[in-house]
Amino acid sequence: MASKLIAVIGLGTFGYELCLELTKKGSKVIAMDKDQKLLEKIKEEIYQTIEIDTTDEIAMKSTPISSVDTAVVAMAADIQSSILSTAILKNFNIPHVIARSSSSIHHQILSKIGADEIINIEVEQGRRIANKIVSPNLIDQYTISDRYSFAEIVTPEPFINKTLPALDLRNKHNVSVVLIKRKDFNMDEFGNTTLKEIIIIPDAHETLKEGDILILVGEDISIKLIKEL
Repeated sequence: MASKLIAVIGLGTFGYELCLELTKKGSKVIAMDKDQKLLEKIKEEIYQTIEIDTTDEIAMKSTPISSVDTAVVAMAADIQSSILSTAILKNFNIPHVIARSSSSIHHQILSKIGADEIINIEVEQGRRIANKIVSPNLIDQYTISDRYSFAEIVTPEPFINKTLPALDLRNKHNVSVVLIKRKDFNMDEFGNTTLKEIIIIPDAHETLKEGDILILVGEDISIKLIKEL
C-alpha cells in the first residue's frame, strides 16, 4: 500500500508533533509554514518542508498541494490565516481537509467554508481530563460522534472473574468490549520474572481478570454508568 501524502499547515507545537507522529506511522508529510526557523528544525525528520504563506493562493499553486490525500490546518491562534488557508485548500479539491478551531465562532466559519473535519484540541483535552478526574476507573475516552465513544477503563470490581456472556453488556448496557489489554507475567530461563502486555480479542469464553483494561465502544451514557461501577 502506498504511503499517504499529508500536508500539515502551520508548525506550532501541535503541527510539529503531528508531523513527527504521521511520519512514524508511515505517511509522507509535507510541512508548510512561512517561518524558516521552524522548518529547519524538522526538515531532516519528514518528507518535505516548504517555506510559504499558505494564505497566498497563487503561491500555493506552485507546490504539490493538489496531490495530497489529506491536509491539516494546524494553526488556530491566527484565525484569519486559518480560515483563508482552509478555503484555499478546499479550492484545490483535496479529498480531506482537517482544520483546527479555537472557538465556537471559528468552528462555525470553518464549517461554512467546507472543512471536512474540525477539531478543537483544548476542548477535547479538557473533556478527557475531566472524565479522568471524576471517574478513577477511566484511563481514556475518545469521541466517535455526538452520542458514541471508545473508552479505555480498568475492569470494574463487579466484572472480575466473570465471562462476557455472563455480564451481557451489549443487551444490558448497549456497550461492547472490543479488546482486552492484560498484563502477562512470565519467568525466563534464569528465573527472572518478566512482564509484558498482551492484547486479547475476546470470545464467548473469556473471563475478565483483576487489572484487565477493557476497550469499550458504546453510547456515552452507558459508558458513564459502567466506569462508575
